[in-house]
Amino acid sequence: MKTDIKLEINNKTEFHALQDLIIVTVIFFFLGLTVLFYAELPFLSLILLAFYLILYLAPVIILHSNYEKYNKNKNLTLQSDKLQFGNDVINYENIEKITVFGTYQSINKTSLSNLPYQCSYFYIEIEHKNMSKIYLTNLYSKDLIEIISNKIPSQIIKQKLTSFPLIKNSC
Repeated sequence: MKTDIKLEINNKTEFHALQDLIIVTVIFFFLGLTVLFYAELPFLSLILLAFYLILYLAPVIILHSNYEKYNKNKNLTLQSDKLQFGNDVINYENIEKITVFGTYQSINKTSLSNLPYQCSYFYIEIEHKNMSKIYLTNLYSKDLIEIISNKIPSQIIKQKLTSFPLIKNSC
């Protein structure tokens, strides 16, 4: 008998999603201070700050808040024949298809990328036979793709690469 897997969003899982942004933030902070105080170039410091805010901070905040909208305060339990997502219980035989949306780096666990969200953020769309969908995000676990594929081996998980994996469909 296989054991149940219970996942929840907590500080540790959110930290894993945000760790690349934290590293970039520290680097930009020290770079900005160096340019401002040692090179005495305040205009360049403002350009660096704008660059950081637009290319690094804003995309991560948008994705993170989007993912929290779909998964915050909903526990995920994977059992031998069904999954429970919040109050919904879905039997594995009622799953029509499973699709993973993310960047190449996030789906294939590549640790090198140009932007912080490219390694961490992905989501899994599970479509029921009645055409309703649920969305599971990396906020549960950075290994969520492997957990789902091991727990629901009867389903082939399709991959859709996207440059910005934002959940656009409404619940």
